[in-house]
Amino acid sequence: MIQINGMIPPIITPFKQDENIDEEGLRIVVDYLIEQGVSGIFALGSSSEFAYMDLEERMKCVEIIKDQVKSRVPILMNLSCTSLKLALKLLKFGDDLGISGYVANIPQYFNLQNSEIKNYYMVLSKNCGVKPLFAYELSSTVPSTAALSYNLIIELTNENIINGIKYSGGDWDNYVMPLLDNLSDRSKFLFFIGSEIIVRKFSEANLKFDGGIFSGLNMFPSIYVDIYEAFQAENKERIADCLPYLMKVGAIFGAVYPSGAPSLMKETLIALGLPITNIVRSPLPSLKKLQYKKINKLIEELSNTEYIKKYK
Repeated sequence: MIQINGMIPPIITPFKQDENIDEEGLRIVVDYLIEQGVSGIFALGSSSEFAYMDLEERMKCVEIIKDQVKSRVPILMNLSCTSLKLALKLLKFGDDLGISGYVANIPQYFNLQNSEIKNYYMVLSKNCGVKPLFAYELSSTVPSTAALSYNLIIELTNENIINGIKYSGGDWDNYVMPLLDNLSDRSKFLFFIGSEIIVRKFSEANLKFDGGIFSGLNMFPSIYVDIYEAFQAENKERIADCLPYLMKVGAIFGAVYPSGAPSLMKETLIALGLPITNIVRSPLPSLKKLQYKKINKLIEELSNTEYIKKYK
């Protein structure tokens, strides 16, 4: 089994003015993230606007990312589709390309029963071979997505169907702790955080986590890398120093999330000097003037720290 952990950004997709994929811009973002010490790249996450792409466009994005990464870090690929057939098509493509592991949420449209959800993950798992498969729970940030109960996650893990979860919610008491406390073998399970609030909860509980897949990693990756390394080193003083900056990045998303997040990330990267456009796929919204002020205020606040990495 390929070992994957650490901070893994759900990379954005730069677009040209006509909303076609900006290959050069995507390559620039890949390098920008890797140069700041991220542990991998998460292709086709929600931040990529994958839900507004056809399969061919998704495959093109993954091909560009894989070519630009050049084996420097592992690549996780999102298989989230509206059917098992489409997810398997993406999985086969990723396997042929040499992708390191896969992430998938529940196929959308009808509200599936647990038995149907379990069968979906079983089929994906069988086709993953030795590569890890992670469940993707994001129903709190994308309300149209059906929820994955923590009991089902435990069942899927105990039966060796999945290898962990990318959890984007913020429910510590009623989701995260019951999940972690009731796993039969915690060493077999990787917990990837997607919410800054949960990082704070891990800090308060004096616990380590396996990694993170945060939208904010696209903008200020070194903050997230720094706090992850501080957790691994059990450096409480460094965690306390980093955490306020992490929470401030998370707070900006709170004002626009989820539909405004792609625009927020692109506008911030432009403010940091990256030569990409602010175009997002229709019908996603652009930022409002007040939100630009929040971005500039945070960049100014971080300007005297090691966390601002202007593009050159």
